[in-house]
Amino acid sequence: MKKKLTVMLAAVLALTAFGFAPAFAEEQATGQELTDQVRSGDTEVDARIVDGAGEVAYIVTVPEKIDFGRLVCPENDEDSFTIQKFNVNCVQMQGVSGVKVSVNNDGATAGEKNQDFYLSNQTNAASTFKPSYEVYVGTTKIDTSVAMPANGYDYLVFTKEGQSITGGVRLNQRLLFPYKDDIASIAGEYSGTMVFTTAAILD
Repeated sequence: MKKKLTVMLAAVLALTAFGFAPAFAEEQATGQELTDQVRSGDTEVDARIVDGAGEVAYIVTVPEKIDFGRLVCPENDEDSFTIQKFNVNCVQMQGVSGVKVSVNNDGATAGEKNQDFYLSNQTNAASTFKPSYEVYVGTTKIDTSVAMPANGYDYLVFTKEGQSITGGVRLNQRLLFPYKDDIASIAGEYSGTMVFTTAAILD
């Protein structure tokens, strides 16, 4: 984020320094007259620099919490999906051409493959059962089999204020089936953290 703001500031300064160059038709401030008797004069040159970071503003809303509720072990070794939908919205966009949104599971390693989204047993920290879930952008599943970029997997890019996308998370309760005769061994409250990261696009 800091790097992008630096680039933005440079762009603003460039516009300030060079943007008015062709506009000589506009009258400049009047001043002293130079003649054969008065051949030189002093001209004060002023400029001002503002904090470019203040000109960039965007607000993107993401869900505060997503709850799968109670997970139920299927009777047979078959797929049994539970799905929760959510919205990501671009509420405000100013001074940028777009806002990129990325997402990853908390603790995921950039550059590594198979950085899946998963839940951990908060009741029994020693439990090794960590059910994974899928994240969707619209109807497209995020492919976690590829190496994860630095800020997470690409989610979407907003290009204008007011845009919204409905996404979702999907968990296959079939993951519980191997424990169908001993559900007590994996019982508990499960939780995980999905991290959204935003970045301004300035060009």
